[in-house]
Amino acid sequence: MPDPIRVITADDHPVVLMGLRSLVESDPGLALVGGFTDGAEAFACIRDQQPDVAVLDVNMPTMGGVSVLQSVRATNSSCRIILLAAHFSDDDIVAAVQFGARCIMPKDAVAGDLIKCIRTVAGGATCLPPNLLRPAMARVEERQRRHRWLEELLTAREYEIFALAATGLPNKVMAGQIGVTEGTIKLHLNNIYTKLEISSRGELVRLARSLET
Repeated sequence: MPDPIRVITADDHPVVLMGLRSLVESDPGLALVGGFTDGAEAFACIRDQQPDVAVLDVNMPTMGGVSVLQSVRATNSSCRIILLAAHFSDDDIVAAVQFGARCIMPKDAVAGDLIKCIRTVAGGATCLPPNLLRPAMARVEERQRRHRWLEELLTAREYEIFALAATGLPNKVMAGQIGVTEGTIKLHLNNIYTKLEISSRGELVRLARSLET
């Protein structure tokens, strides 16, 4: 008989973690090494125990799944990472690919699909669904293109003030944060409005939000 696939699980929700634990323990071809509700503890186990596969929630205290993935890759560990989430943001998906996740899977997936995924990644393959990857990567690339346009249009100081103004900070607070006078802030804002062909703080905020969608 081949050695069982050694697996750790991590999720900050105890009920979900219990379900993952039961799922792994129900399969004779898998061996549960540990279960954790904290990302830092999961990373310590990966570093010390070197499991074959780690199933990690994207959102956990101390270290989320993507941060654990990044840290694992920095140690050159051979552990293969599966990321779970109720919802994956575009940035989560792109980071997962960038740092070498072997699988991303929604939490509402069928239990048998997760077992299949564990076996697949343990064998050296990946389970990265194109229907998630391609749209997310396209949206991130478009957002980056918009930010490059803005950085090329504005000076470095104007870009800094644009970003601060987009959060709704008053001029006085922005001036204090970057060490200039309120008059200087107003002057930069007028230049920003002219370059962006807008006329108010409200339009600036709406434009900033559109860059993130």
